[in-house]
Amino acid sequence: MAGTAEALHVLVTTDDDSDKRRLAMATANLARELTQARFAAALDQGSGDAPAGSKSATAVTIGSIAVSGVFSAAALRQLTRIVTAYIQRGSARKIKITDGDREIVIDGLSGKAQQALIDNWIESRDAPSGS
Repeated sequence: MAGTAEALHVLVTTDDDSDKRRLAMATANLARELTQARFAAALDQGSGDAPAGSKSATAVTIGSIAVSGVFSAAALRQLTRIVTAYIQRGSARKIKITDGDREIVIDGLSGKAQQALIDNWIESRDAPSGS
């Protein structure tokens, strides 16, 4: 997959997702951190209709970030380190990263267990299909 531009979707979950303002702030803060680390991250534009009474015709999926670019194993490791640190600071409860039909949920697992899960996800990405 190296050398191919693609998009990842990052979904943020907070302790109280019913607090839409807190979820929106947590999502915007993570998007800002990813952008500062030179990832092309933007709040994900939803495909549905905008809520009634809104001024924009585009719906925004609260809690979702689109990250686009060419993702090497090193870039994915950097992205997952940023996400893991964000969760450890208590800014989110869990974060799901979707890469096509593959996904990983990063949450409060122990450091070693979480890192093993991340390593497996990254390594399986470039494994030949059918193995």
